[in-house]
Amino acid sequence: MADKEIITTVETSTISNEPTKPVSIVKKPEISISGFFSGFQISYPEYEVITPQTLQSFTVRSMTVSEEETLKGSALTPKKIAEHLSSSLWKCIVKKPDTIKSYDDFISRVTLKDRDAILYGMYHATYKDTQAYDLRCEKCGASYAVSCKLNEIFSMTAYTGNKDDILSMKIPVALDVASNITAIIKQPVLKDEHSIMSDMLFQTEKALETAIETLVIDRFIVSNSDGSKTEIITRDNIMSGYNSLPAADRKQIQKKYFDSFGQYSLKLEIKSNCSKCAELNTTQLDLVNQFFRVIMQ
Repeated sequence: MADKEIITTVETSTISNEPTKPVSIVKKPEISISGFFSGFQISYPEYEVITPQTLQSFTVRSMTVSEEETLKGSALTPKKIAEHLSSSLWKCIVKKPDTIKSYDDFISRVTLKDRDAILYGMYHATYKDTQAYDLRCEKCGASYAVSCKLNEIFSMTAYTGNKDDILSMKIPVALDVASNITAIIKQPVLKDEHSIMSDMLFQTEKALETAIETLVIDRFIVSNSDGSKTEIITRDNIMSGYNSLPAADRKQIQKKYFDSFGQYSLKLEIKSNCSKCAELNTTQLDLVNQFFRVIMQ
């Protein structure tokens, strides 16, 4: 008896919420003479995204069961999550910019904010839009659940300059309190995060948290009393210098980073009423945390 044909319907869309376009794909199972079956030949759902900071176009497909299980395993080694997530995204990319030809290109030319957009595409292609979210009321502290579509709470602010400009931008911040110090800030890429996560100097949770916070600092320049300048460039020294800054200067760095880089990002914002006290809450979803919550269900 002839093999039965399997028809798979694929939906494609873009991050700008364009209408989906169903495409019928006919695939036939391939079973060897010895009876070995390597798996279904499936045309997976795909989703196109534009990254908010470098303005690059990526098309990503749905994850397979095997790929989802691999990511589940990475949750057991938190310091490896960033690398495993980048590797999973790379495997699921089916179309990419011409400037990205290898995995090293990918982690060197995709920023942390860009990753959220690519992850959103993979999330949408894999799990579709509607999900339930467990929230906590800001007023009474009660926990309650809401269901909503990601595309209804999604918004993105895109960089208004030229494509890839952000990758080479270095912005000086002359500190107000420590007035002889200038912080040079940048937008970190995936490779910067991987380096921090694997560095033995930052093993404790607190040290790692601070190190990640300082990724936006490329270096410090200190103007000395004799007219010379000293540059603080290694990550451990940058972190030591950062920890010794006046609190007001820290806030100045953070504000300048947001104005120059951080505002160009994806945002998932849920507005909901508490089921207990009816307070209107506004909740910002962390896409990476939400993604791992879903795959662990």
